[in-house]
Amino acid sequence: MASKRLTDRTVKALKPVAGRQVDHPDQATPGLSLRVSPAGSKSWFLRYRNAQGRQRRLKLGAYPEIGLAAARKKAQKAKAAILDGADPAHQERAETETTVRAVVEDFKRRHVNKRAASTEREYRRILDKTILPAWGARQIEDIEPKDVARIVSRFQPDRPYMARQTWRLTSKLLRWAKGNGYLDALPFDEETAKQLLDRDDYQGRDRVLSETELRAFWVACDAVGYPYGHFAKTILLTAQRPGTDMKDGDHGEVGRMRWADLDIDAPAPLWRLGRADTKSGRDHVVPLSKAAVAVLRSCRDARTPTDDQQTPPPPSKFVFAARNGAGISGFSAGKSAIERHMLAALNGLSIEDLDVNAREALPTVPRWTFHDLRRTASTRMRRTLGLSPELVDQILNHAVPELEETYQRGEAPGEDIAAHDVARMRAALEAWAGYLAGIVDGTAGGKVVSLQPAS
Repeated sequence: MASKRLTDRTVKALKPVAGRQVDHPDQATPGLSLRVSPAGSKSWFLRYRNAQGRQRRLKLGAYPEIGLAAARKKAQKAKAAILDGADPAHQERAETETTVRAVVEDFKRRHVNKRAASTEREYRRILDKTILPAWGARQIEDIEPKDVARIVSRFQPDRPYMARQTWRLTSKLLRWAKGNGYLDALPFDEETAKQLLDRDDYQGRDRVLSETELRAFWVACDAVGYPYGHFAKTILLTAQRPGTDMKDGDHGEVGRMRWADLDIDAPAPLWRLGRADTKSGRDHVVPLSKAAVAVLRSCRDARTPTDDQQTPPPPSKFVFAARNGAGISGFSAGKSAIERHMLAALNGLSIEDLDVNAREALPTVPRWTFHDLRRTASTRMRRTLGLSPELVDQILNHAVPELEETYQRGEAPGEDIAAHDVARMRAALEAWAGYLAGIVDGTAGGKVVSLQPAS
């Protein structure tokens, strides 16, 4: 920007520009400029070249704590030292380690380490695999809006989940850095997020499957079969987190459900999750409805060796296992298979007819994710079945402060939940399964199919 003589009035009146920070040079003091961030904060800087001819930028302080006259005075004092061979910006950096790597390590120590186990893993993965390789050696104050855009946009449009998670953690890191004195101003504003992420990813998703979609979904899951069809049904019936974003091989939620944590043959079947298995970092217990038990028994049957199998499947500790016995992965491919069968069901076609007809000419299934199944269960339990938000939050394993204060922690996962609350959750999940059965078996209209797993 062309320089002009700054005045107290012009400095006070300078407005932010959405999506980028702007430097306003002061013609009266060459090298001095006022930086205005997208969020509206203002800081003074002095640009100069050291004795080796390298360009430097020295931070003089924030406005209005330091006014125009004081900034000019500090700039003149620094310029006098520079003429004597000093390099104040280099000296300042040497005295205070402000590389992104140093800030991230402090952020990990003081913030990330206090998160729930699964959240800590997710944060560390993004920091170590995405942010540090791109920014680690740079000074934190040198990060600009274009850098934030670049690090988030690398995941768009094919990986919107990662774009959203990277944006959230990047903005959290930079806000933390500002709050802890590493930054005078944020190199972004909320407009940046709206420009970087699509509407769903920025505002949060609110996708709830319709009754027609749920009927087609169930038919599609029957057609896809084990493991992905059963996995998707279990998310819907239990309203638990899919666990598709869990990177630890042995821990997760539905995606890493283990037989050792299930008691499906008891009079009151349960699924117990330890705190290492949940995103919330809290022990949890999930009463299993009759429909959920039927799906899980079908999973057990799917991996039981039969006489006509030349190579029986290896035993696995996971309910939803790959051919080699490891926990399933490739969730995108599994979801695509379900969507393909949903499209056929919604258009009254067999999967063979779907392939013969031009799929492009058919209406597509509106975008949904495995997590949207959990949201669908939660929303319909509240709005359609009239269950209390507190009860639904218990089922979802959301934080309920009043309950955490009331119950003493037990010895085994979930023992801190009182027996009468388990009974209430069981009744709620049975009601939810009954509602689904009414949709699937034709009570709400449509083709009559059974809620029981396909054999």
